[in-house]
Amino acid sequence: SRDIQRYLADETVEARPPSTAYRLKKFVHRNIVQVIAASLVLFALLAGIAGTTWQWIDATNQRNKAKEAEALAKQNESKADDERKKRLTRRRKPKLPKE
Repeated sequence: SRDIQRYLADETVEARPPSTAYRLKKFVHRNIVQVIAASLVLFALLAGIAGTTWQWIDATNQRNKAKEAEALAKQNESKADDERKKRLTRRRKPKLPKE
């Protein structure tokens, strides 16, 4: 009769040793509001961590692309400067009169 009263009150029964799953089920049933609130907080934290990690990876990829583009731009600028210098030196060479 005591186990029946405990069962109806959502408490663990004494007829057998309670398993972890059984005790967890009873705890959740007794504290459903708190369990839902804690679950929502945990979900929000995990979603925040996932979003932050995703943005961090995206920012790292964008930074690497920007560095590559900057290096390519410097390389192209150097090539353009070399070409410009070559053209200027070709123009300035005095033509010697033919004899």
